[in-house]
Formats: sequence, C-alpha cells, structure tokens
Amino acid sequence: MNEPDGPGRPTGRGNVTRGTRGINRTIGVAERAGEITRAAIERFAAACTQDDPPACTAACPLHVDTRGLLARAADGDWTAALDVLHRTVLFPAVLARTCPQPCRLPCRRGEAGDPIAIAAVERACTEFGRTSGGPGAAPPRRRQRIAVVGGGLAGAAAALDLARRGYPVALFEASGRLGGRVRDLPGDVLPSRVVDTELAAVAAAGVQVRLDEEVDPAALKQLRTGFDAVILATGAGSPVPGPAPGATPGGGP
Repeated sequence: MNEPDGPGRPTGRGNVTRGTRGINRTIGVAERAGEITRAAIERFAAACTQDDPPACTAACPLHVDTRGLLARAADGDWTAALDVLHRTVLFPAVLARTCPQPCRLPCRRGEAGDPIAIAAVERACTEFGRTSGGPGAAPPRRRQRIAVVGGGLAGAAAALDLARRGYPVALFEASGRLGGRVRDLPGDVLPSRVVDTELAAVAAAGVQVRLDEEVDPAALKQLRTGFDAVILATGAGSPVPGPAPGATPGGGP
C-alpha cells in the first residue's frame, strides 16, 4: 500500500484486497516488483483473518470494523463501506482527514511491506459513497430532556447520538457556529465545507441548536433545574461553568 498523499488523502494507487482473489493479485504485483515473497504474504493474510477482533480494530479508539470496511471497499461498494463506517463514527469525513491512524502500527500488512492506509480508504468512502437512509427506524421518544454545553466535536457528537436514541436534546454553543477547535485546522487538511456538511446532521436529527449562548454558573444552575441531565463539553481552553450552587462531586444535586 502507498502512503496517503497528505492526512487521510487517497492517492488512487493504493491496493485494497479481499479473499484469495485479492491476495493472489497482491502477491503477483509484489513478486514482480521483487518486494516480498508469496510465503510472506500468505503468513500475514492468515494472521490477519484469524485475529478476532483484528489488531487494527482493537487499536482503534472507536473500534471501527476495519475488516468489514476493507471487504466492501475491495468490492468497489463505497456506499456499503460508508455504512460500516457510520456504525461507529458519527462524523466520518472529519475523522478520515484528522485521524492519527493508531490502527497502522499493529496492521499485519506491515509485516510484508507497508501497513494499509486506512484513513485513505475511509476518505474514499466519504467521497465516493452515499449515505443510505440515516441511522434506521426512529427510536421511541424518551421523556428525559438532555442539555449539552459546548458545540465542539465532543458536544456535537453527544447531542447527535442522544437525539438518535430518542432523547430531546438542546445544544448550547457560546460562539456563532458548531465545530470548536477543529475549525482551527488548515483548510487543506479539513475544509470548512466538510465540517459544515457533517455538523448539519446535528440539527437534522432534531437537536435544538442554540448558538451565541454562553453558559455561566447561573445559567448552568437553570439548566440543572430544567433538564434531566447536563453534559459539559466545553473543550480544551474553555472555562468550565461551575460548580453550580448545590453541586456535589458525584454530579448529584
């Protein structure tokens, strides 16, 4: 596999293989180039398919189903591959461009050359695949109201996940747009349009997004009274609004 041309950027030359057909194709290319032997390829392939979970998935903080992702990508079904990514990743286009790829270090393919450039494959999924119908059937509506303070990726992800589970959610962000510090990344790494498109899913899921609303200790006290739970996701470098009057270390009233 070739290294990605920049963070998570597919070069178009990478080789995602599946099963005996894919392994034989990889072996033939490698042998002609004098890079690796057939025995080496067979050893790494056997080790990878016998791991459960695969070493790459175990190393991933989000436990992405890398094997399933690559299998669908190998078939050229980018929409199915994107569906696999959506199972564990709420903002896949952001992830594909910013992930440090801890999966590459234990990748079995590295024993026979370069490890698979997973982020490049993930980015290809987001560029060539189509979102197929969202998270599925709407869950039962729940009565508990949730407030999320902070509209960075952590807060936006919490709000989106809770809304998809049926909770009424209000998201409070002190600035005029969601995204937080991810907006500080260079445009060639993470274009603003990608962030805007990904975060549009938050409001689309029914989250009440309240921009330009800073939550100070007094406002936090009101939130604790008006909501069943409050999530603080103010991010690095932002002051945490608290403790609210009457708060205890365990988070109770």
